[in-house]
Amino acid sequence: MIQIFEWILYFIEYYHWFRPRFGQKFDLNRDNFTQSIDGENKNVTIIVHVYEQGARGCQLMDKCFDALAEQYPYVKFCRIQASEAQMSHNFVWTLSTLKESTKLFI
Repeated sequence: MIQIFEWILYFIEYYHWFRPRFGQKFDLNRDNFTQSIDGENKNVTIIVHVYEQGARGCQLMDKCFDALAEQYPYVKFCRIQASEAQMSHNFVWTLSTLKESTKLFI
């Protein structure tokens, strides 16, 4: 039984050895967005935060992404500014509205 457990631990370590590690948040732009997403290993989970500068909710999400990136190094955490991603003006306006209305309840 102990040998099976040791083999499982060995397999887990071996599997993680070949997986890409990130451990940080990546800033994307119009030029590198497609390559950063489509060019990544197909087994990597990628989470993208579309943000707007100065929006309080976006600032809080950035802090969460920083913490999560350290905690989950095998997940690629990225962010791109809405205007840089050429998002709809309605989307950018919604994020700007969050600047004044977002409150954090803990």
